[in-house]
Amino acid sequence: MFRKFFHPMFAIAAALALSIGLAWGVDPAAAGSITLKCQGNQVVVTWNFPGQHSVDFWVNGTRDGWGDGESGSKVVATGPGTFTVKVAAGDGSGDSAEATITCPAPQLARIVIHPDPVDMKVGDQQTFQATGKDANGNDVSIPNLQWSATGGTITSNGQSATYDATEGGDFTITCRDGASGIEGTATIHVQGDGPLDSITIDPLLVYMDHYGMQRQFTATGRDSSGNTVPIPDPQWSATGGTITGNGQSATYDATEGGDFTITCRDGASGIEGTATIHVQGDGPLDSITIDPLLVYMDHYGMQRQFTATGRDSSGNTVPIPDPQWSATGGTITGNGQSATYDATEGGDFTITCRDGASGIEGTATVHVQGGGLLDSIEINPSSAALIVGDLQTFQVTGKDSAGNTVPIPDPQWSVSGGGTLSNTTGNTTTFTATQSGDYTIICRDAYSDIYDIANIDIDIEQTSNNTSPCFIATAAYGSYLDPHVQALRNFRDEHLLTNPVGRAFIAFYYRTSPPIADFIRRHEALRAAARWLLTPLVYAVEYPATATLLLAGLIAFLVRRSANVRQTKGNRRQTASR
Repeated sequence: MFRKFFHPMFAIAAALALSIGLAWGVDPAAAGSITLKCQGNQVVVTWNFPGQHSVDFWVNGTRDGWGDGESGSKVVATGPGTFTVKVAAGDGSGDSAEATITCPAPQLARIVIHPDPVDMKVGDQQTFQATGKDANGNDVSIPNLQWSATGGTITSNGQSATYDATEGGDFTITCRDGASGIEGTATIHVQGDGPLDSITIDPLLVYMDHYGMQRQFTATGRDSSGNTVPIPDPQWSATGGTITGNGQSATYDATEGGDFTITCRDGASGIEGTATIHVQGDGPLDSITIDPLLVYMDHYGMQRQFTATGRDSSGNTVPIPDPQWSATGGTITGNGQSATYDATEGGDFTITCRDGASGIEGTATVHVQGGGLLDSIEINPSSAALIVGDLQTFQVTGKDSAGNTVPIPDPQWSVSGGGTLSNTTGNTTTFTATQSGDYTIICRDAYSDIYDIANIDIDIEQTSNNTSPCFIATAAYGSYLDPHVQALRNFRDEHLLTNPVGRAFIAFYYRTSPPIADFIRRHEALRAAARWLLTPLVYAVEYPATATLLLAGLIAFLVRRSANVRQTKGNRRQTASR
C-alpha cells in the first residue's frame, strides 16, 4: 500500500518562493517528490515517482488530467490567481497530497533592446526589438511602449522599431514603458560621410600632480556637419614631455613640469586639434600669486574666495609649504592655499598669502564699498589761506553713518565769491583766487541735499614767504625763478600792493592774464616777443635811477622836438603870406 507523506516545508515554500516540494513513497527507498512552481503566469507540476506509472491531478477540486511515466512535468493551470493542486497515485489506491499556490501577475522589471551596440553609416536602416523581463528573467509584456533616439529618426512598431541613420555621431536608442517609467537602451554609432573638417581631443584639459605620470588622449574627427569621420593620418605631438601615438589614441608621459599643448594633426589635410596639459613642477617655491588679483565688492557683508598658487623659478606650479593668510581690513579665513574673505568694513585693503617656511608672499587688492547710505560729506582741505592769483584744489569724500567711504550720487560745487571754479570732475574742483576777502566753497549732493563747506581767506598782499606768480612774465622767461620775473615780483610787492590803485590793477591782472599766459607759454615765437616787450619794463624796474634819467631825457627830447616842429610850421606860414 502507498503511504501519504506531506513535506514539512510545504506551506511556507508555497507562500514565499512559489515553489513547493512534496514527497511520498511506499518506503524510504522508493520515496518520490513533487514540485509546484509559478513559471511566468503558469502553474507547473514536476514529479518523480520511481516505480509509479502515472499520477492524477486536480486543480481547485476539478480533475485536470494525468501524467504518464515515473517522472515529468505538466502545466496544470494558467494564472494569475490562487490554485489548490492535488496529486494522487495513479494506481487507484487513493494516496494523495495537495497544496495551495498563488501566482501573481508578472511584473515588468527591465527592458532589453537587441541588437546592442550597432555600427552604421549615414543612410542605413536598423530594426531594434524590445523584450520585457520580470525579476526572474521571464518574458513579460511592455504595457505602454515608447521609442526614442538622441539622433536620427526612429519609427515605432510595437515592441520593435526601425531606426534611420540620417546623421553621423554616437546616439542612444531608448525603449520606455510609459506606465512604469522602466526603460532600456542601446548604443548606436553612425559613421559620417563628409570629409574631415575638424579634430577634437579628449580630455581637453588635464592637470597632473607631478611629472612621471601618464595620461591617455583620444582624437575624434568630424565633418562640417559634426558627423564622426576617420582621421586619415593622425600625427601626435606635445610641446613638453613625450607622447606616443597609436592611431587616434595616444599616451602622454609627463617628463617635466609646466603648461604644454597636445596636438593631433592629420598629415593628409593638415587639420589639427589641441588639448592643454598642466604638469606640476618639483622645483622650490619662488613666487606666490593670488587669484583674483583685484576685487571690487559692492558693500561690506559680502564674501569672496581667493586662491594662492606657488611657482618655481621656471614658472611651474609647486606647493606652498605653509600658506598663511592675512588682510589689512575685514577678516580672512585660510584653508590651505584657498581662503575666504569677509568684508566687515569699507575701504581699500590688501590680501596677503605668505609662506611661513620661506617668507615668500603674494598679494591681492580688495576694495569694499561702504554699505550704508550717504550720511555726510567732507571737503579736503576744510580751509585755505590764499592770496590773489593762487590756485587751490579741493576734494570731497562721502561717508555713511559708520564712517565708511560711499559714493556721492550727484556732487554740485559752488563758491560764494572771490574767484572761480574750474576742472570740476565729480568729487574734485580747482579754485582760482581773484579777489581778496573771506569766502566759502560748498559741495552739495543734489540727490540728498547733504553738503559741506570749506572756508577761504584771500589776501591781496603777501602774508607769507610764498608769493603768487607773475603769469605772463613766467610764461615769457620760462621759469618762476628767473631773475627778471623776480624783479617784477619785487616791484609788485614793494610798489603796487602798497596802494589802492596798484592793488586794483593787480586784481584785474590776475583775473585776465592766466589764459593769455597759457597761450604764450605754448608758442615759442610769442614767448620771444613777450620778452622783447617786457625788456624796457624789466630794465626800468631793475635800474630805476637810470630809467628815470632816460625817461627825463626822452621827455626833454620830445618837448624840444615839439617846439622845433611848431617853430618850423610858423616860419612856413609867414613865408607863404609874403
